[in-house]
Amino acid sequence: MLTAEDVGTCCSSFLRTREGREALKAFGDFIGDFQQEVRRDAGIRPTLLRWRVWMGNCLMISSSPEGIGATVRPGVLLRVTDGLRRFCSRGSDSIASYAGWHYAWHRGFLVFSRSEKYVQAVIEGQAVEREGRGNEVRLRSMGPDALAVTVRCVDGIPVSGSIRADIGRGDVPLTLPEDWPGRPLLSLSVRKPAAFTALARALAPWFRCARNHEWTAFLETVWKRWDVPPLPDNWASGIDQTGLALIDVELASGYPIPILACVMRKRDDVGGQHPFQAVSTGTSAYPAEWNGQPGLRIPWLGESVTLCLGRGGRDWLVTTREPAMALLASTVREGTAVDADAMLRLYWEPASRVLRQSVRQAPQWKLLPGTGARDADRRLGPVFDFMSKLGKITVNAQGQEDGLVAFEGFLAQPVRSAQGK
Repeated sequence: MLTAEDVGTCCSSFLRTREGREALKAFGDFIGDFQQEVRRDAGIRPTLLRWRVWMGNCLMISSSPEGIGATVRPGVLLRVTDGLRRFCSRGSDSIASYAGWHYAWHRGFLVFSRSEKYVQAVIEGQAVEREGRGNEVRLRSMGPDALAVTVRCVDGIPVSGSIRADIGRGDVPLTLPEDWPGRPLLSLSVRKPAAFTALARALAPWFRCARNHEWTAFLETVWKRWDVPPLPDNWASGIDQTGLALIDVELASGYPIPILACVMRKRDDVGGQHPFQAVSTGTSAYPAEWNGQPGLRIPWLGESVTLCLGRGGRDWLVTTREPAMALLASTVREGTAVDADAMLRLYWEPASRVLRQSVRQAPQWKLLPGTGARDADRRLGPVFDFMSKLGKITVNAQGQEDGLVAFEGFLAQPVRSAQGK
Protein backbone atom coordinates (compact mmCIF):
# COMPACT_ATOMS: atom_id res chain seq x y z
CA MET A 1 0.00 0.00 0.00
CA LEU A 2 1.44 3.34 -1.13
CA THR A 3 0.11 6.53 0.48
CA ALA A 4 0.73 10.27 0.21
CA GLU A 5 -1.04 12.66 2.57
CA ASP A 6 -0.64 15.57 0.14
CA VAL A 7 0.27 14.63 -3.44
CA GLY A 8 0.73 18.23 -4.57
CA THR A 9 3.04 19.19 -1.71
CA CYS A 10 4.96 15.95 -2.11
CA CYS A 11 5.56 16.47 -5.85
CA SER A 12 6.42 20.16 -5.57
CA SER A 13 8.81 19.44 -2.69
CA PHE A 14 10.55 16.72 -4.72
CA LEU A 15 10.87 18.97 -7.78
CA ARG A 16 12.66 21.56 -5.64
CA THR A 17 15.44 19.07 -4.88
CA ARG A 18 18.43 18.47 -7.15
CA GLU A 19 17.31 14.88 -7.65
CA GLY A 20 13.79 15.99 -8.57
CA ARG A 21 14.91 18.51 -11.17
CA GLU A 22 17.19 15.99 -12.83
CA ALA A 23 14.53 13.27 -12.68
CA LEU A 24 12.05 15.51 -14.48
CA LYS A 25 14.48 15.83 -17.39
CA ALA A 26 15.47 12.16 -17.42
CA PHE A 27 11.90 10.81 -17.38
CA GLY A 28 10.50 13.42 -19.76
CA ASP A 29 9.48 10.90 -22.46
CA PHE A 30 7.74 8.63 -19.97
CA ILE A 31 5.91 11.51 -18.28
CA GLY A 32 4.70 12.68 -21.69
CA ASP A 33 3.42 9.19 -22.54
CA PHE A 34 1.58 9.01 -19.22
CA GLN A 35 -0.05 12.41 -19.74
CA GLN A 36 -1.22 11.42 -23.21
CA GLU A 37 -2.68 8.15 -21.93
CA VAL A 38 -4.58 9.90 -19.12
CA ARG A 39 -5.85 12.54 -21.52
CA ARG A 40 -7.02 9.83 -23.91
CA ASP A 41 -8.87 7.95 -21.14
CA ALA A 42 -10.19 10.86 -19.05
CA GLY A 43 -10.21 13.72 -21.54
CA ILE A 44 -8.03 15.91 -19.27
CA ARG A 45 -4.26 16.47 -19.41
CA PRO A 46 -2.96 15.82 -15.87
CA THR A 47 -1.11 18.57 -13.99
CA LEU A 48 -0.52 19.13 -10.26
CA LEU A 49 -3.09 21.94 -10.17
CA ARG A 50 -5.74 19.86 -11.91
CA TRP A 51 -5.03 16.92 -9.61
CA ARG A 52 -5.65 19.10 -6.54
CA VAL A 53 -8.80 20.62 -7.99
CA TRP A 54 -10.31 17.31 -9.03
CA MET A 55 -8.76 14.64 -6.82
CA GLY A 56 -7.89 16.59 -3.68
CA ASN A 57 -4.72 16.07 -1.66
CA CYS A 58 -4.45 12.56 -0.22
CA LEU A 59 -3.83 9.43 -2.30
CA MET A 60 -3.61 5.72 -1.52
CA ILE A 61 -2.61 3.08 -4.11
CA SER A 62 -2.88 -0.55 -3.08
CA SER A 63 -2.64 -4.05 -4.48
CA SER A 64 -4.75 -7.04 -3.44
CA PRO A 65 -5.81 -10.41 -4.87
CA GLU A 66 -8.76 -8.57 -6.44
CA GLY A 67 -6.53 -6.16 -8.38
CA ILE A 68 -4.83 -2.76 -8.17
CA GLY A 69 -6.57 0.51 -7.48
CA ALA A 70 -6.50 3.86 -5.71
CA THR A 71 -8.42 5.89 -3.14
CA VAL A 72 -8.60 9.69 -3.01
CA ARG A 73 -10.56 12.36 -1.16
CA PRO A 74 -11.77 14.56 -4.05
CA GLY A 75 -12.64 18.22 -3.91
CA VAL A 76 -16.05 19.79 -4.46
CA LEU A 77 -15.65 19.96 -8.26
CA LEU A 78 -15.47 16.20 -8.77
CA ARG A 79 -18.23 15.59 -6.22
CA VAL A 80 -20.60 17.97 -8.02
CA THR A 81 -19.70 16.57 -11.45
CA ASP A 82 -20.32 12.99 -10.38
CA GLY A 83 -23.54 13.98 -8.58
CA LEU A 84 -24.91 15.61 -11.74
CA ARG A 85 -23.93 12.59 -13.84
CA ARG A 86 -25.69 10.23 -11.47
CA PHE A 87 -28.78 12.43 -11.33
CA CYS A 88 -29.05 12.66 -15.10
CA SER A 89 -28.53 8.91 -15.51
CA ARG A 90 -30.73 8.07 -12.51
CA GLY A 91 -27.72 6.23 -11.04
CA SER A 92 -27.50 4.91 -7.49
CA ASP A 93 -24.73 5.10 -4.89
CA SER A 94 -23.43 1.64 -5.81
CA ILE A 95 -20.34 0.92 -7.92
CA ALA A 96 -20.39 2.91 -11.16
CA SER A 97 -18.28 2.77 -14.32
CA TYR A 98 -16.71 5.36 -16.59
CA ALA A 99 -14.24 4.92 -19.49
CA GLY A 100 -13.29 1.42 -18.34
CA TRP A 101 -12.86 2.39 -14.70
CA HIS A 102 -15.02 1.19 -11.80
CA TYR A 103 -15.53 3.54 -8.86
CA ALA A 104 -17.60 4.14 -5.76
CA TRP A 105 -17.92 6.69 -2.95
CA HIS A 106 -17.18 5.43 0.55
CA ARG A 107 -17.15 7.61 3.70
CA GLY A 108 -16.24 10.69 1.69
CA PHE A 109 -13.49 8.95 -0.29
CA LEU A 110 -13.52 7.89 -3.94
CA VAL A 111 -12.30 4.36 -4.68
CA PHE A 112 -11.49 3.54 -8.30
CA SER A 113 -9.88 0.67 -10.21
CA ARG A 114 -10.02 -1.27 -13.47
CA SER A 115 -11.27 -4.15 -11.32
CA GLU A 116 -14.82 -3.98 -9.96
CA LYS A 117 -13.93 -6.67 -7.41
CA TYR A 118 -11.17 -4.45 -6.04
CA VAL A 119 -13.58 -1.56 -5.48
CA GLN A 120 -16.03 -3.87 -3.75
CA ALA A 121 -13.30 -5.33 -1.53
CA VAL A 122 -12.14 -1.87 -0.42
CA ILE A 123 -15.68 -0.77 0.43
CA GLU A 124 -16.24 -3.88 2.53
CA GLY A 125 -12.78 -3.80 4.16
CA GLN A 126 -11.44 -2.02 7.22
CA ALA A 127 -10.55 1.66 7.19
CA VAL A 128 -6.86 2.62 7.06
CA GLU A 129 -5.69 5.39 9.38
CA ARG A 130 -4.26 8.44 7.64
CA GLU A 131 -0.74 9.39 8.73
CA GLY A 132 2.39 11.19 7.61
CA ARG A 133 3.47 14.66 6.56
CA GLY A 134 2.80 16.45 3.30
CA ASN A 135 6.25 15.83 1.80
CA GLU A 136 6.32 12.10 2.61
CA VAL A 137 5.45 8.95 0.65
CA ARG A 138 4.72 5.83 2.69
CA LEU A 139 4.83 2.16 1.67
CA ARG A 140 3.27 -0.42 3.96
CA SER A 141 2.73 -4.15 3.71
CA MET A 142 -0.12 -5.84 5.54
CA GLY A 143 1.63 -9.22 5.29
CA PRO A 144 3.72 -11.07 7.91
CA ASP A 145 6.86 -9.12 6.97
CA ALA A 146 5.22 -5.93 8.37
CA LEU A 147 7.28 -3.79 5.99
CA ALA A 148 6.85 -0.04 6.50
CA VAL A 149 8.89 2.52 4.54
CA THR A 150 8.74 6.33 4.64
CA VAL A 151 10.48 8.41 1.97
CA ARG A 152 10.83 12.17 2.42
CA CYS A 153 10.95 14.35 -0.69
CA VAL A 154 13.87 16.56 0.32
CA ASP A 155 17.55 16.71 -0.72
CA GLY A 156 19.24 13.32 -0.41
CA ILE A 157 15.83 11.56 -0.31
CA PRO A 158 15.89 10.33 3.33
CA VAL A 159 14.30 6.94 3.96
CA SER A 160 13.27 5.21 7.18
CA GLY A 161 11.08 2.34 8.27
CA SER A 162 10.98 -1.18 9.67
CA ILE A 163 10.60 -4.82 8.64
CA ARG A 164 10.09 -8.02 10.61
CA ALA A 165 13.28 -10.10 10.44
CA ASP A 166 15.51 -11.72 13.05
CA ILE A 167 18.94 -10.32 12.20
CA GLY A 168 20.29 -10.42 15.75
CA ARG A 169 21.60 -7.62 17.94
CA GLY A 170 25.08 -6.78 19.17
CA ASP A 171 27.20 -4.21 20.99
CA VAL A 172 30.29 -4.25 18.75
CA PRO A 173 30.09 -1.68 15.89
CA LEU A 174 30.26 -2.94 12.30
CA THR A 175 33.45 -2.11 10.42
CA LEU A 176 32.91 -3.92 7.11
CA PRO A 177 30.62 -1.60 5.08
CA GLU A 178 33.41 0.83 4.15
CA ASP A 179 36.03 -1.94 3.94
CA TRP A 180 35.65 -2.93 0.28
CA PRO A 181 38.25 -2.02 -2.35
CA GLY A 182 36.90 0.50 -4.84
CA ARG A 183 33.16 0.92 -5.11
CA PRO A 184 31.20 -2.34 -5.21
CA LEU A 185 27.85 -2.17 -6.94
CA LEU A 186 26.05 -3.42 -3.82
CA SER A 187 27.12 -4.48 -0.34
CA LEU A 188 25.28 -5.73 2.73
CA SER A 189 26.93 -6.16 6.12
CA VAL A 190 25.36 -8.00 9.06
CA ARG A 191 26.51 -9.63 12.27
CA LYS A 192 25.87 -13.33 11.71
CA PRO A 193 25.55 -15.10 8.33
CA ALA A 194 22.08 -16.30 9.39
CA ALA A 195 20.87 -12.69 9.10
CA PHE A 196 21.18 -12.94 5.29
CA THR A 197 18.66 -15.79 5.32
CA ALA A 198 16.30 -13.87 7.62
CA LEU A 199 16.35 -10.79 5.36
CA ALA A 200 15.94 -12.91 2.21
CA ARG A 201 12.84 -14.59 3.65
CA ALA A 202 11.34 -11.24 4.64
CA LEU A 203 11.94 -9.65 1.21
CA ALA A 204 11.23 -12.72 -0.98
CA PRO A 205 7.52 -11.90 -1.61
CA TRP A 206 8.50 -8.50 -3.06
CA PHE A 207 10.85 -10.04 -5.64
CA ARG A 208 8.98 -13.23 -6.46
CA CYS A 209 6.64 -11.56 -8.96
CA ALA A 210 9.58 -9.96 -10.82
CA ARG A 211 11.72 -13.03 -11.34
CA ASN A 212 12.36 -14.34 -14.84
CA HIS A 213 11.48 -18.03 -15.31
CA GLU A 214 14.31 -18.67 -17.81
CA TRP A 215 16.88 -17.21 -15.43
CA THR A 216 15.41 -19.22 -12.55
CA ALA A 217 15.69 -22.44 -14.53
CA PHE A 218 19.26 -21.57 -15.51
CA LEU A 219 20.30 -20.95 -11.90
CA GLU A 220 18.66 -24.18 -10.74
CA THR A 221 20.51 -26.12 -13.45
CA VAL A 222 23.87 -24.56 -12.53
CA TRP A 223 23.30 -25.23 -8.82
CA LYS A 224 22.54 -28.90 -9.51
CA ARG A 225 25.55 -29.13 -11.81
CA TRP A 226 27.84 -27.83 -9.09
CA ASP A 227 26.29 -30.22 -6.56
CA VAL A 228 27.52 -28.05 -3.70
CA PRO A 229 28.01 -30.13 -0.53
CA PRO A 230 26.48 -28.84 2.72
CA LEU A 231 28.58 -26.91 5.19
CA PRO A 232 29.09 -28.29 8.71
CA ASP A 233 26.66 -27.14 11.39
CA ASN A 234 29.25 -25.04 13.22
CA TRP A 235 30.82 -23.43 10.15
CA ALA A 236 29.88 -19.90 11.30
CA SER A 237 31.23 -20.34 14.83
CA GLY A 238 33.23 -17.35 16.05
CA ILE A 239 32.24 -15.05 13.18
CA ASP A 240 31.49 -11.61 14.61
CA GLN A 241 30.32 -9.81 11.45
CA THR A 242 29.83 -10.69 7.79
CA GLY A 243 29.86 -8.61 4.63
CA LEU A 244 28.65 -9.66 1.19
CA ALA A 245 29.36 -7.52 -1.88
CA LEU A 246 28.37 -7.60 -5.53
CA ILE A 247 31.62 -6.30 -7.02
CA ASP A 248 30.44 -6.27 -10.64
CA VAL A 249 28.40 -8.21 -13.20
CA GLU A 250 30.05 -9.87 -16.19
CA LEU A 251 27.78 -9.42 -19.22
CA ALA A 252 29.96 -10.65 -22.08
CA SER A 253 28.78 -14.28 -21.84
CA GLY A 254 25.36 -15.70 -22.63
CA TYR A 255 24.04 -14.92 -19.15
CA PRO A 256 24.97 -12.26 -16.58
CA ILE A 257 27.55 -13.64 -14.15
CA PRO A 258 27.86 -11.80 -10.82
CA ILE A 259 31.30 -11.27 -9.30
CA LEU A 260 30.81 -11.69 -5.56
CA ALA A 261 32.99 -11.19 -2.51
CA CYS A 262 32.43 -12.09 1.12
CA VAL A 263 34.34 -11.16 4.28
CA MET A 264 33.68 -12.98 7.55
CA ARG A 265 35.36 -11.13 10.42
CA LYS A 266 36.23 -12.66 13.81
CA ARG A 267 37.31 -10.93 17.02
CA ASP A 268 40.67 -12.76 16.93
CA ASP A 269 43.00 -13.76 14.10
CA VAL A 270 41.70 -16.61 11.95
CA GLY A 271 43.30 -20.06 12.00
CA GLY A 272 42.67 -23.64 10.94
CA GLN A 273 40.38 -24.63 8.08
CA HIS A 274 38.40 -22.10 6.11
CA PRO A 275 34.64 -22.16 6.99
CA PHE A 276 33.88 -22.97 3.31
CA GLN A 277 36.50 -25.74 3.11
CA ALA A 278 33.79 -28.42 2.81
CA VAL A 279 32.70 -26.97 -0.54
CA SER A 280 35.92 -28.28 -2.10
CA THR A 281 35.00 -31.92 -1.38
CA GLY A 282 34.98 -33.95 -4.60
CA THR A 283 36.21 -31.01 -6.73
CA SER A 284 39.46 -30.29 -8.56
CA ALA A 285 40.46 -27.69 -5.97
CA TYR A 286 44.12 -26.71 -5.72
CA PRO A 287 46.16 -24.63 -3.25
CA ALA A 288 46.76 -20.93 -3.78
CA GLU A 289 48.29 -17.97 -1.99
CA TRP A 290 47.18 -14.35 -1.71
CA ASN A 291 49.06 -11.62 0.11
CA GLY A 292 51.36 -14.22 1.66
CA GLN A 293 48.46 -16.22 3.16
CA PRO A 294 47.41 -19.76 2.13
CA GLY A 295 44.19 -20.24 0.19
CA LEU A 296 42.28 -22.52 -2.13
CA ARG A 297 40.91 -22.27 -5.68
CA ILE A 298 37.79 -24.28 -6.58
CA PRO A 299 36.98 -24.16 -10.33
CA TRP A 300 33.23 -24.20 -10.99
CA LEU A 301 32.61 -22.59 -14.36
CA GLY A 302 36.03 -22.09 -15.91
CA GLU A 303 37.53 -18.67 -15.32
CA SER A 304 34.04 -17.13 -15.12
CA VAL A 305 33.34 -18.65 -11.70
CA THR A 306 36.22 -19.93 -9.57
CA LEU A 307 35.49 -19.98 -5.86
CA CYS A 308 38.53 -18.57 -4.06
CA LEU A 309 38.98 -19.10 -0.32
CA GLY A 310 41.48 -16.83 1.41
CA ARG A 311 42.34 -15.30 4.76
CA GLY A 312 44.05 -12.33 6.35
CA GLY A 313 44.26 -11.10 9.93
CA ARG A 314 40.80 -11.50 11.50
CA ASP A 315 39.07 -12.14 8.18
CA TRP A 316 37.98 -15.18 6.22
CA LEU A 317 37.71 -14.17 2.55
CA VAL A 318 35.63 -15.61 -0.31
CA THR A 319 35.32 -14.44 -3.92
CA THR A 320 33.98 -15.94 -7.14
CA ARG A 321 36.96 -14.82 -9.26
CA GLU A 322 40.71 -14.92 -8.68
CA PRO A 323 41.43 -11.26 -9.59
CA ALA A 324 38.79 -10.17 -7.08
CA MET A 325 40.48 -12.24 -4.37
CA ALA A 326 43.91 -10.82 -5.21
CA LEU A 327 42.56 -7.29 -4.84
CA LEU A 328 40.51 -8.03 -1.71
CA ALA A 329 43.33 -9.84 0.11
CA SER A 330 45.77 -6.99 -0.50
CA THR A 331 43.43 -4.14 0.45
CA VAL A 332 41.08 -5.48 3.15
CA ARG A 333 41.22 -3.23 6.20
CA GLU A 334 39.32 -2.04 9.25
CA GLY A 335 36.65 0.32 8.00
CA THR A 336 34.95 3.12 9.91
CA ALA A 337 33.08 1.70 12.90
CA VAL A 338 29.30 2.22 12.76
CA ASP A 339 26.84 1.39 15.54
CA ALA A 340 24.42 -0.78 13.54
CA ASP A 341 23.33 -4.42 13.19
CA ALA A 342 23.05 -4.26 9.38
CA MET A 343 24.25 -1.81 6.74
CA LEU A 344 23.31 -1.55 3.07
CA ARG A 345 25.30 0.32 0.42
CA LEU A 346 24.47 0.68 -3.26
CA TYR A 347 26.52 2.83 -5.64
CA TRP A 348 24.39 4.27 -8.42
CA GLU A 349 27.18 4.82 -10.95
CA PRO A 350 28.20 1.14 -11.39
CA ALA A 351 24.55 0.08 -11.02
CA SER A 352 23.50 2.36 -13.90
CA ARG A 353 26.37 1.06 -16.03
CA VAL A 354 25.32 -2.56 -15.52
CA LEU A 355 21.66 -1.73 -16.25
CA ARG A 356 22.62 0.12 -19.45
CA GLN A 357 24.68 -2.84 -20.64
CA SER A 358 21.89 -5.25 -19.66
CA VAL A 359 19.40 -3.42 -21.90
CA ARG A 360 21.82 -3.75 -24.80
CA GLN A 361 22.19 -7.47 -24.07
CA ALA A 362 18.45 -8.03 -23.62
CA PRO A 363 17.83 -9.59 -27.08
CA GLN A 364 20.51 -12.19 -26.39
CA TRP A 365 18.75 -13.06 -23.13
CA LYS A 366 15.36 -13.20 -24.93
CA LEU A 367 13.97 -10.37 -22.82
CA LEU A 368 13.43 -7.91 -25.70
CA PRO A 369 13.40 -8.11 -29.50
CA GLY A 370 16.28 -6.36 -31.26
CA THR A 371 14.22 -3.30 -32.24
CA GLY A 372 12.72 -3.13 -28.75
CA ALA A 373 16.18 -3.15 -27.19
CA ARG A 374 17.40 -0.34 -29.43
CA ASP A 375 14.36 1.77 -28.62
CA ALA A 376 14.74 1.04 -24.89
CA ASP A 377 18.42 1.97 -25.01
CA ARG A 378 17.56 5.29 -26.66
CA ARG A 379 14.73 6.16 -24.28
CA LEU A 380 16.45 4.89 -21.14
CA GLY A 381 19.78 6.57 -21.86
CA PRO A 382 18.82 9.80 -20.00
CA VAL A 383 17.50 7.70 -17.10
CA PHE A 384 20.80 5.84 -16.76
CA ASP A 385 22.70 9.15 -16.94
CA PHE A 386 20.48 10.48 -14.15
CA MET A 387 21.02 7.39 -12.00
CA SER A 388 24.80 7.61 -12.36
CA LYS A 389 24.77 11.03 -10.66
CA LEU A 390 22.74 10.02 -7.60
CA GLY A 391 25.75 9.00 -5.49
CA LYS A 392 24.88 6.05 -3.29
CA ILE A 393 22.19 4.47 -1.14
CA THR A 394 23.17 4.24 2.53
CA VAL A 395 20.89 2.46 4.99
CA ASN A 396 21.78 1.51 8.57
CA ALA A 397 19.57 -0.87 10.57
CA GLN A 398 19.15 -1.86 14.21
CA GLY A 399 17.55 -5.06 15.50
CA GLN A 400 14.73 -4.47 18.00
CA GLU A 401 13.47 -6.55 20.93
CA ASP A 402 10.07 -7.05 19.29
CA GLY A 403 11.61 -8.82 16.27
CA LEU A 404 11.46 -5.79 13.99
CA VAL A 405 14.42 -4.21 12.22
CA ALA A 406 14.35 -0.39 12.28
CA PHE A 407 16.32 1.30 9.50
CA GLU A 408 17.11 4.77 8.20
CA GLY A 409 19.36 6.36 5.61
CA PHE A 410 19.41 8.10 2.24
CA LEU A 411 18.57 7.02 -1.31
CA ALA A 412 20.82 9.62 -2.96
CA GLN A 413 23.77 10.49 -0.76
CA PRO A 414 26.74 12.24 -2.40
CA VAL A 415 29.92 10.18 -2.83
CA ARG A 416 33.12 11.59 -1.36
CA SER A 417 35.60 12.32 -4.13
CA ALA A 418 38.75 11.42 -2.21
CA GLN A 419 38.19 7.68 -1.91
CA GLY A 420 34.95 7.33 -3.81
CA LYS A 421 33.12 6.06 -0.74
